[in-house]
Amino acid sequence: MKRLIIALALVAVSCGGTRKPSAVPTAGVAKPKQLTQTEFAVTVFDYKKAPAERKLLSDKPVLVDFYADWCGPCKMIAPVIEELAAEYDGRVDFYKVDVDNARALAMSLNISSIPLVMVLPVKGEPVGIVGAASKEEYRQAIERALNE
Repeated sequence: MKRLIIALALVAVSCGGTRKPSAVPTAGVAKPKQLTQTEFAVTVFDYKKAPAERKLLSDKPVLVDFYADWCGPCKMIAPVIEELAAEYDGRVDFYKVDVDNARALAMSLNISSIPLVMVLPVKGEPVGIVGAASKEEYRQAIERALNE
């Protein structure tokens, strides 16, 4: 809870500038990888060929954070997603997609609100969490994906 409060304070302080908020320094720790929509189609699932199918191209669960640089709630959850990426390093792949630079992908997935965190299990249905949620809610979705 303390980290969330500190993260919120950092976001509030940095809202006036163009600097992106960051979590506590995490040198050498896994972080979400930024994907373009082309990279998404060959890394996560091919949204162009079969958008409804969402057949995962990975052998482990995937979490994708759909965000925009101007989105306040997106900035609030970024440190939480980074912490989870470090916590689940090697067991879950973490990605970020800027919807402003991936409009075709966002339209294909009917993304109308951000942040949207999508958790895709290797088998089973993806879970989408819209809006800023608690770390525990994201963790529960990840654990479900790992257990499917």
